[in-house]
Amino acid sequence: MTAADKHMKRPFEEVVQEYLDEGEAHGGRGGRPWGKTHARMRKTHLAWWQKRLGLLSLKDAEGTLPRVEKALRELQRLERAGKTIMNHQEAIAALCDWCKRHGYLDKTPQDGLAPFDTTPQTIRRAMTPEEIRRLLEACAPHRRLVYQTALLSGLRANELRNLTVEHLDRQDSGLHLDPTWTKNRKAGFQNLPGGLVEYRRGSRRVSAPQRTRSCTRVVPEGSRRRT
Repeated sequence: MTAADKHMKRPFEEVVQEYLDEGEAHGGRGGRPWGKTHARMRKTHLAWWQKRLGLLSLKDAEGTLPRVEKALRELQRLERAGKTIMNHQEAIAALCDWCKRHGYLDKTPQDGLAPFDTTPQTIRRAMTPEEIRRLLEACAPHRRLVYQTALLSGLRANELRNLTVEHLDRQDSGLHLDPTWTKNRKAGFQNLPGGLVEYRRGSRRVSAPQRTRSCTRVVPEGSRRRT
């Protein structure tokens, strides 16, 4: 009897919750918590796998490689993006790796999973100067600042939501980025034009919309981000 045998009868849902709790406590880079989006997606994907594979106990996870591969191929046939398929794959593989490290499984059932192509199906482009002008003229006044910041920095939506006037650095003309909400979980500094820095002083918090993907990736030539 191996050390892992005593865990075989544990409810799969209980093991998943332990994994999620650990991730939300210190599973991120540098021992920091997972980001909120990552935690939500990991929980959703593991619930999908539990239902799809009929996983009632941890023992049910053994020998699931063929069924996991079949499920991923079905997602591909449904024309899901490669990144979406890999997110599903990484969720079940990461859980099994975690179980092995904790002595809950003797081996990782998902060893041998091959990656899927994650080349984006849609190539995003930068907005033209005319499109930017029309956006800034048409948007609500309280949204204009967040759009300008996004266009001139390339910050992501969640990073924009967390910005306050305390992150401004007038001397160096930019924003101090907190590792608790940056994607790479590292502190950084984002340069901004001096005029925008002065304008931002009048706002305590940027109210970022839920969807700013068309703007947050537009980084003008010469913009640089230090980490």
